Amino acid sequence: MDLFHGVLRVVARTWGTWEDVSALQTFDATDLDDLAPVDRLDFGEGEQLVESLFVGNRAFFISYVMFGYVDPLHTVELADDGLIKDHTEVVIPFWTNRLVPVLGDSRLIGVGADGELSGAPVLSLFDPGAAANPLLASAEPEVGDGTSDATWDPDASTVLEDAVSLPSPGGDATETGLVLLPFQAYDRDTQRFVSGTQLFTFSATTLTRRGLLQHGTPVRRSFPVAGGLTATLSDAGLSLFDAADPDSPVARGHVDLADNYVDWFPLEGGASARIVDRSDSWSWWWGEHAPMVPGHIEVLAPGADLNSPTPLAAVEYPAEAVVFATGSTLVAVDARLMPNSALSDPIESRLAVFDLSDPAAPVLARTLRTTRLPVLRAPPPESWGCGGCVRVPYAPSPDVQALPGALVFVSRPQASAEMGPSRDCRYWPDTEQQCDGVGTQRTCQRYGGELNCVRPLDVEEETCHGAILWCEGTGTDPIAWQCDEVDPTEVELFRDCRDSGVYRQWHRLTLEVLDVRDPQNAALIGPIDLPQDAVAGSVAVEGSTLWASYATIEDVPGDMWAWLRWFAVPIDLSDPSAPVLGEPINVPGDLVLVDGETVLTRDWHRGNGRIDGSVNRSTLDRASASATLLRSHLFDGQDVASVLPDGAGHLLVDHEVSFGGDPNPARISVLDEQLELRASFGTQWRAPLRVVGAGRVLEKVDLEVFVLNLDDPGAPRAQAAFPIRDWPASARPVGNDLVIPGGRYGIYRFDLDFENLPWVAPTP
Repeated sequence: MDLFHGVLRVVARTWGTWEDVSALQTFDATDLDDLAPVDRLDFGEGEQLVESLFVGNRAFFISYVMFGYVDPLHTVELADDGLIKDHTEVVIPFWTNRLVPVLGDSRLIGVGADGELSGAPVLSLFDPGAAANPLLASAEPEVGDGTSDATWDPDASTVLEDAVSLPSPGGDATETGLVLLPFQAYDRDTQRFVSGTQLFTFSATTLTRRGLLQHGTPVRRSFPVAGGLTATLSDAGLSLFDAADPDSPVARGHVDLADNYVDWFPLEGGASARIVDRSDSWSWWWGEHAPMVPGHIEVLAPGADLNSPTPLAAVEYPAEAVVFATGSTLVAVDARLMPNSALSDPIESRLAVFDLSDPAAPVLARTLRTTRLPVLRAPPPESWGCGGCVRVPYAPSPDVQALPGALVFVSRPQASAEMGPSRDCRYWPDTEQQCDGVGTQRTCQRYGGELNCVRPLDVEEETCHGAILWCEGTGTDPIAWQCDEVDPTEVELFRDCRDSGVYRQWHRLTLEVLDVRDPQNAALIGPIDLPQDAVAGSVAVEGSTLWASYATIEDVPGDMWAWLRWFAVPIDLSDPSAPVLGEPINVPGDLVLVDGETVLTRDWHRGNGRIDGSVNRSTLDRASASATLLRSHLFDGQDVASVLPDGAGHLLVDHEVSFGGDPNPARISVLDEQLELRASFGTQWRAPLRVVGAGRVLEKVDLEVFVLNLDDPGAPRAQAAFPIRDWPASARPVGNDLVIPGGRYGIYRFDLDFENLPWVAPTP
């Protein structure tokens, strides 16, 4: 949008489709309350508009041809009164996302990417007066196969005029313009990650690549500062360079700006430890020869500011490790591939045990190596020899349980058994929706759902699961749908069948105990003996007891499906060196919580061609090793994904339709102690949830974390929202406060009663 000599010029396109037309419209803006249309130009059919620039009586538009790897440049001449005089289009052999006028608007600098799949950054020089062939020159950073924030962030790069005076390489022009282009790339020659700012100079006819300002982590901004210096800024730090000679810039200094706090642990005695990961997300461009940067465990004195720049003490932990804690003992675990090993799964875990009982003098007490633990994070690339491997971000496994003096590593390796040949068929309806009316009076109908059926070749009838749905909705997008199951024999269905084999697949449950009561003599205890042919379930901690649930596979005559009989077994770890297994107790489903005589479980019921989830409350008789079902809440046709006790007597149940086809989102339901439904509301599909205090739950949606208030379980509400980049590794209550590690944004600490949102009724 641009206002020039009393004429408003507007360019727009219809979003949400690849096949559309952009339009330039001009309006007489003499009276801003009554804009009068002057002229219109439709252009770029089937193209996406990605950049627009108005310069005097000319307009420049870049569009994008999907899968064409080229960008058409549209040049439009306009009269002072808004009439469109001329329009030309020429194809540029690059993706160009930004145009900057220079040299008295006689030239354009283009920032974009090459037309190949590598998408390496490209800088271009255009003569807008040469409509038939405007491209004068182009240049790339000295390391290809990379990206640049400048392709999408207009503030990332800097274009300066009259900043230098250098001859072009051919000596036929004097280049006075300077471009600072940040980029990051993987150097295939050195097999290392490169990040920094590439310097370019330009004249009216030439564009030349000059020196490189190496920074180390992805540069977000590059700009001149006082004293004739040039700055490069990343999430992690600020570097200063003397670029008076653009061909040979000299580094003058660097300062770290923000550590990456990935976790925080309270310690015995009131001290705490924050975990600083120095080999974080920027390293996903790394290679076999990239340095592995150790992390830091920083100890804070009791009552200290969690973001204090001066910790009480610090100790390094191995690069790429994930850190866990119990009491004042921290354990860092990383993995390495053993290339010459004869093992079927040759990944070695390395454990570093740290004693923080003296907060002022943390020490590495012991190291261990084993091949028995689950892989918590992908091994580093030098182990694989793959050059430029993708790193798994720091994410502590939810299956490492902390008990007094011990850590329990839970793994669930896959197992399978062949049952014989079968014919598999999928059935689904035509899901095209039909609508009438407009606005709030708009009504729509459609079918949804699907059936997945299996028939062993020696059986005549199919066994099916799933459902066919008839859905009716009102309103505009998003449509509020209400779906009901219908008889599939009354609906015309599409079918796709194939012959295959029937396999039973399940996950076994394996537990490894690390005894850390004496950090200097920490020891990994042998695996706890659980049935290897049983299906792995969940685990729950009750004091010094670990409860593990598993299911045995039961065959029912005349039914090809496997049925499960669930058990919960208590494992006494009061002496972690000698775990004591109790008697398995038959319970109605997978374990959620054991609290005294109360057992909460979730289960799945097969019937009528679908799965119904349930949440169950039972009483536990430890003396007789038995459980008695008290009550159950059935979620008709719904898969219960998770059940979270909120610490105040309520349960949050995350559930959604068992099989696809329901256009409604996932839902969160609130149950009271009697398992009666108190509230139910829609949520983003599989939005992560975490209980953080009595009646308080965190929900992560996009780039924000919401605090849900369940003080009134019949009317849950979002009371506060905070910006955050990633789902945090932990969220730990301290009194009535909540502590969340926020990566480079620091460690958040806020009152659980804090409110910054107006009350909004949940979506019914």
